[in-house]
Amino acid sequence: SQTILKEVMDYIAQQTDVVMSVYEANMGQVSPEFEQLMMEKKAYVKEITVSENAPNTIVVYFYTVLAMASLYGAMVGVYEIVNIQANQSPVAMRINIAPVSKLKTFLSDILAGCIMQFIVLTIILLYIRFVLNIDFGERYGYIAFTSFVGSITGVSFGTFLGVVIKKGESIKVGVVIGFTM
Repeated sequence: SQTILKEVMDYIAQQTDVVMSVYEANMGQVSPEFEQLMMEKKAYVKEITVSENAPNTIVVYFYTVLAMASLYGAMVGVYEIVNIQANQSPVAMRINIAPVSKLKTFLSDILAGCIMQFIVLTIILLYIRFVLNIDFGERYGYIAFTSFVGSITGVSFGTFLGVVIKKGESIKVGVVIGFTM
């Protein structure tokens, strides 16, 4: 609110400076056209509606559910890190002695995790829309794209935490839950 107030005050100060400069330059005489021009208020922002329906504040809670589900994709990232580090799990020991590139294995697992997370988010979105009958508006393409980016973000976040935290899987999962909450 302070920023809005500052912008309003800056606008008033700027308009006052313009009027005073013109008034002084014309020795106290100001044309009616100038007065009319200064009295006009121009709108620089145009309001657009996202949908035909009135805004529904309940939808915000369901967007929050989608965001939470996206961030819980971090569990997939942690799981992938645990399964690629030989000192973390027996599965990782077997993966590390296999004649397959560790990077290829890791990237394919992360890609599969992102795709599965996106599928889960799509199922959640379909459930919210068609079972609970919550209308998100008409821009489902944007919602799907945001869900895809959220999937990648969640899995990447879990991967980051899995690499940074050098403790066991349970500690990593606890930290992920703490961050997402």
